[in-house]
Amino acid sequence: MFSAFIRHLFRIFIWRICVKYIVNIWSRSGFDQAFIQLNPSYFMAKIRNGLLGMISGKLGSMVVVTRGTTTYVRSVPKYTDQSWSEKQLQLRQRFKAVSLFSQEHKRGLIWPIWNLAPGKASGYHRFVGANIGAFDLDGRVKDRALVRFSDGTLPAPIRVKAERLPGEIRITWENEATLPRTRLSDQLWYMAVADGETTPGGDASGTILTGPVFTGPHKTTIQRGTKEAVIPDADGQTRGLYLFFAAADRKAFSPDRYVEV
Repeated sequence: MFSAFIRHLFRIFIWRICVKYIVNIWSRSGFDQAFIQLNPSYFMAKIRNGLLGMISGKLGSMVVVTRGTTTYVRSVPKYTDQSWSEKQLQLRQRFKAVSLFSQEHKRGLIWPIWNLAPGKASGYHRFVGANIGAFDLDGRVKDRALVRFSDGTLPAPIRVKAERLPGEIRITWENEATLPRTRLSDQLWYMAVADGETTPGGDASGTILTGPVFTGPHKTTIQRGTKEAVIPDADGQTRGLYLFFAAADRKAFSPDRYVEV
């Protein structure tokens, strides 16, 4: 069995040498026509049989893609500012804004909360997917209620209410009737949002965008079972809160719930 494994590694090594040799020939004079048929419409090589049938991905200036039993080889596309339509540029702007927003919350939220979610997707990609709908095509938050900061397997608070008091905010919530008693000791965490001017993610362009300013996560020892909490708000600038619960060992979290103040 060991000798068979060595032979397998040797074959892979030989294939890689051959592939590098073929790509080098392509860059100078093209593939041997005995292996490929050139498609002039797409400037793509179609390989029905041959060495590249086992390869997929980028190889130098070439891209190898296998669909079914046919392998295609094409040049790596080159893009310029003129390659994109206005709508595509707007979508790129939105995605950039969401990416910068996600980077800001990587340590505080994504690593401790979103990385706990089951499945193959990373916590970062889950966070981006959950929040991209909250941004418009200009990269601004279009609806604060659509922003998501927490997700998980614990039950979320329900019927959340907020009341502004001098220098503080009183919030109340209810729990599901079927909530296990062991979950009454879950601890309250929250994010706060205020109006203001900010440059999301420290944008190098220096463009100042008017939009919400998010702070947190704010971690408290207030337990779910109390059904109420008083949050400090000395300057009275808080416009909304995102409430969620964390297990005492911080190995599980609930989805957040947004409430206007």
